[in-house]
Amino acid sequence: SLPDEILVISPDMIVLDVNQPYLQNNGLEYDKVVGRYCYEVDNKLRGECQITEDYCLLREVLRTRRPQNAVYHHIDETGKDVYASTKMTPLSDHEGNLIGVIEATRDITYRIHLEDELAESLVQLETFFLSAPFPISIKNMNGQYIQINDKGCEALGLSFKEIITHTDLEILPRETADIFRKNDSEVLRKGKKQFVSEEKIARAGKDYYYHAIRFPIINKKGEITGVCCISEDITHVKSMQRELERKQKELQATKEYLQNVLENSRDIIITTDLSGNIATFNRGAEDILGYNRSEVTGRPADLLYADPKEYPRLLKRLYTEGGVTNHETRFVRKDGAHVDVAITISHLYDNEGYVIGTVDICRDVTTRKVLQLQLIHQDRLAAIGKLGAGLAHEINNPLAVINEAAGWAGELLDSDDRIKASPNFQEISESLSKIRQHTMRCKSITMRLLGFASQNESVAEACNVNNVINDVLDFMYSRVRFSNIRFHTKLSPEAPDLAVNPVQLQQVLVNLIDNAIDVLPAGGHITIGTEAADGCLRITVADTGSGIPQKLLGTIFDPFVTSKPVGKGTGLGLSICYGIVNQLGGDIKVARTGPEGTQFLITLPITARSG
Repeated sequence: SLPDEILVISPDMIVLDVNQPYLQNNGLEYDKVVGRYCYEVDNKLRGECQITEDYCLLREVLRTRRPQNAVYHHIDETGKDVYASTKMTPLSDHEGNLIGVIEATRDITYRIHLEDELAESLVQLETFFLSAPFPISIKNMNGQYIQINDKGCEALGLSFKEIITHTDLEILPRETADIFRKNDSEVLRKGKKQFVSEEKIARAGKDYYYHAIRFPIINKKGEITGVCCISEDITHVKSMQRELERKQKELQATKEYLQNVLENSRDIIITTDLSGNIATFNRGAEDILGYNRSEVTGRPADLLYADPKEYPRLLKRLYTEGGVTNHETRFVRKDGAHVDVAITISHLYDNEGYVIGTVDICRDVTTRKVLQLQLIHQDRLAAIGKLGAGLAHEINNPLAVINEAAGWAGELLDSDDRIKASPNFQEISESLSKIRQHTMRCKSITMRLLGFASQNESVAEACNVNNVINDVLDFMYSRVRFSNIRFHTKLSPEAPDLAVNPVQLQQVLVNLIDNAIDVLPAGGHITIGTEAADGCLRITVADTGSGIPQKLLGTIFDPFVTSKPVGKGTGLGLSICYGIVNQLGGDIKVARTGPEGTQFLITLPITARSG
């Protein structure tokens, strides 16, 4: 009656007897099985007999006279996996003589598949537990944490090792621990899940709030063995609630603040009604245009325009395009003088969303004019550079003559024994050597001047970046020698040559170093480094200045952005650097900045291209 397939086998491997399940499962008749060798009969459940293999379960039982177990796996004729568990037990007579073996085989395919599914479910459950985007923790009956996920650790502000096996009292502030213990105890006492709308956790000087669901952990026997807690961070919701509670109180203060901003803005800020008449006129408008607000309130806004017909055209654009942005026009002051402004016009709405007029914000574009003058100044500097190049060429010619004459005179000295015998020979020889040394120094200076002045003539060439950096530092030394600013280098000897325009690279380095010098106090340090990594060459320029203002970081590489006073900088240096590095196929960014200084990082591909 057993569901297992049973065979009784003699020590000679002859089948002595079989049960009905075996015959039915294999479609065999009793007399076709009994009397044959065990390895000759079919066994669909266990699969083909392994008698030809080195290991045979039957032989092992006969050898050891001990029971043996094995699990067999094969693929049946339908292509499905079949798993069978076989147990062979030695059979002895009353005198202890081995008279046979009982083989019992059971189909465990379902169990194996169930175990696989269970293992997969456990993996999925563990993955969910560990990767869940909300805190999950499990405690035992003693209140000790026995499991917690990453979000749970984050919520408590502690590491896994600091939490696991500890109780709330051991790791959390007393107030928080008491709340957790009270809620855990209620779940364990009632044996039911519990929802807590708000739990507070103090972490790093700040309060965090959570929704929490707790439920008991129950074992196979139905016994409660612990408590699981799943939480949701509602700190942002609490913040929003507090924000909403403050809205009414802040509304009046906000109105007063905005009014104060409008009044104290240096821009012209005007509002008009639906008829185009001036409704408000701020202090900035009074200062720039010379009118008192009482003189213009209620009057048509076109009185401010040099061309009164322009205002209706702008209103038409407002209603057809939805707004007017940075339109340049000209206003007329009360004294008749003209003021160039950039005007932005938008609709003014009431609390219910209806249009009740316009808001006109006008900015004096004097600053832009100054920038245009600075660009002209840059053109003049370029012209001076060309003049310097011409002077360098002119100086090089007499330098070459002086150098050659000194060399020729030296050769004469060396070839004339009478002169060598002169007591003044040594002094003359040293003087000629100094002449040649200083002419070469002058030539080096003029060559550098030529290099910096001839950017448009430069082409890509195999360029040793370390050499370019050293040349730039030599060139910039005159700027820092009296301010006690020190140059330092951390140049990698393994930095590869790049196919770049060396003068463009010089310009980038000069701009960065020049900016660093401008912000450094006496005794500051500038460090330039190179490093080859990941198919790129990295160049760093770091200073020990006070850092870049946070508000400028997002636009630091935009044209005309500068922290220097008017007249001290055009705001084009970093923009030019960005353009050159981009042309070379690289990238430039602010790697770090703060009170201890700023570091720029230039990344160029090893296969950099010429700009």
